[in-house]
Amino acid sequence: MVDQLQKFMKEALTSYSDGNLDLAEENFKKILSLDQENYQSIYNLGIISFNRKKYTQAEEYLLKAFELNKNEKYLISLVELFIIQRIMTMQQKCWKQISC
Repeated sequence: MVDQLQKFMKEALTSYSDGNLDLAEENFKKILSLDQENYQSIYNLGIISFNRKKYTQAEEYLLKAFELNKNEKYLISLVELFIIQRIMTMQQKCWKQISC
């Protein structure tokens, strides 16, 4: 199983580096089907969701990754996501005021 996990991780990271987010996502999900607490895959799925502007989904993945592995990199990603979500909320409020 370890060899299979390493194979999927290598394929996922290569796909991500090549800009093929669909294939990267597929391989990260394969890893999770074998190891549901693989925080690296969960984190990377969060980053893919973030890049696709799926912020709610990104938040779920990044929070789970941080819960499993409380490291600074994961915390910084969460903070960046929360800042972006806050800015977007403020922009939406401003646009509503202008539109009225």
